[in-house]
Amino acid sequence: MISGFISYFSPIAAFDRLRSIFTEKRCPICRTPHSNKKLLCPDCYSELIEGSVHDEEEAPHKGIYFYGPYRGLLRDLILDWKFNNNFGYSALLSQFATGVAESIPESSRPDIIIPVPLHPSRLRKRGFNQSRIIGRSAASVLGAKISDRALVRNRKTTPQSTLSKEMRTENIKNAFTANPATVAGKKILLIDDVYTTGSTVQECASTLYDAGAERVEVLVLAKTLI
Repeated sequence: MISGFISYFSPIAAFDRLRSIFTEKRCPICRTPHSNKKLLCPDCYSELIEGSVHDEEEAPHKGIYFYGPYRGLLRDLILDWKFNNNFGYSALLSQFATGVAESIPESSRPDIIIPVPLHPSRLRKRGFNQSRIIGRSAASVLGAKISDRALVRNRKTTPQSTLSKEMRTENIKNAFTANPATVAGKKILLIDDVYTTGSTVQECASTLYDAGAERVEVLVLAKTLI
């Protein structure tokens, strides 16, 4: 008993306990220690629907790749990341984006990856563009360059999440400008975090086609299923 008591307070034992606190793998959501190969613990991971999905879409964009439905834990993660500055989720959501990008067929690989841009005032307020973080992960897998200048937001708009579907379409109309010198004749993968009504990416895709893009597809983390 005495030896056990001494070992509890020994420098080596204390160091081992301290080291385990900082080196053990913990779930970024519930903070539970785990040995799962995924970033999430088995319980949290089971709440997510794994596996990328590809939907064929009508014009303007030709298809959309996404990780899962925009609901439940996935929706909560994205909202907490984007609006509460929970940067700890960046690695996790980037991992999801990487898995989606890996599922894109070789024949559909893009020439350029373009994140949906934020207005400079929105970027200053939020501190980061979530679409660019996702885009970097996709670019590393696909071997395509990522461009922040191929598509820019030319005016400030009301946050789409506060508007109805009809109002979103009008709100985002003519809000973007594309650089023909960069996008003409190119296959483009447009990146956003979520696809709900589709108003934002549809406006972006139309703008890119007007500038001469050959094909536009979309990659998001989550999509609203109708």
